[in-house]
Amino acid sequence: MPRLLDLRLENLLFSRLVNGLHEYQRYSETQARECMKKDQKMDAQSVFDLLLPDPKAGSEEAFSITELTSESSLLILAGSDTTSTALAHTLFHLLNNPHTLKQLTFEIRALFPELDGIQNNKALRDCQYLRACIDESLRLTPPVAGLMSREVLPGGLNIDGHHFPAGVDIGTCHYALQHNETYYRNAFRYDPPRWIVSDSNTAEDVALAHSAFCAFSIGPRGCAGKAMAYMEMTIILARMVWLFDIRLAKGDPLGQTSLSAAAAQRQRDNQTMDKFVSKVFGPVVELRARNQEQAISGSAR
Repeated sequence: MPRLLDLRLENLLFSRLVNGLHEYQRYSETQARECMKKDQKMDAQSVFDLLLPDPKAGSEEAFSITELTSESSLLILAGSDTTSTALAHTLFHLLNNPHTLKQLTFEIRALFPELDGIQNNKALRDCQYLRACIDESLRLTPPVAGLMSREVLPGGLNIDGHHFPAGVDIGTCHYALQHNETYYRNAFRYDPPRWIVSDSNTAEDVALAHSAFCAFSIGPRGCAGKAMAYMEMTIILARMVWLFDIRLAKGDPLGQTSLSAAAAQRQRDNQTMDKFVSKVFGPVVELRARNQEQAISGSAR
């Protein structure tokens, strides 16, 4: 097998993919070098700044350009496609469950008399139903749905009666875990109230749901941009439902409100391609400004 790998057949069999990867690597290196410029003035510190040496502290360069390019590649990917995919999924679920969109619209318009009030502030962060709608979409259709594997350390690992030797990569797909009925009743149903304590949903129920929620991964390797992602999604979604009345575009096959929960989930799965970060198609929606007759059409993606 090592000799077969030395032939580099991917350059012949998957030349378009390889060229695309090389182009993306060059772009990532360019961005990394831009961030490394000593004379660059930033208004605020970014995540990437934490990887660079601090001249004031007298620190030396800790990472090579190869390592920084790798980090740049991950940050670009994780900070753009994931958020846009999550928003597209959330719109899909809201529009296929009109009662949830109606409740969310009521919450936002009642709480914020003016559009300018929808900012990264406590009032927005306290919108329970808004956060619940996003979390439930992240549970049902996580932007990173596949395997986040980890290598077993020396000594091996025992899990549920099975032994895994050192050096083996193991993991659990986010999609599988977040559709497990042990943690989520009616796991294929879009049900934002499952994240809110109520008479029919105890604090223990909510804690159980959170215990299996891993859309941003968990532990020390969890997403460094989690807070920023939530900020972006809450502001964008809140402003959308404040400004517009939203519906699925007529004749759009990517959304059908008559589908059952399981059928809607299968439909969305068929519209999503897992490429580490999911690639999603649609839904196509129509937006109409509040209290105006003119409709504005566009895509959620």
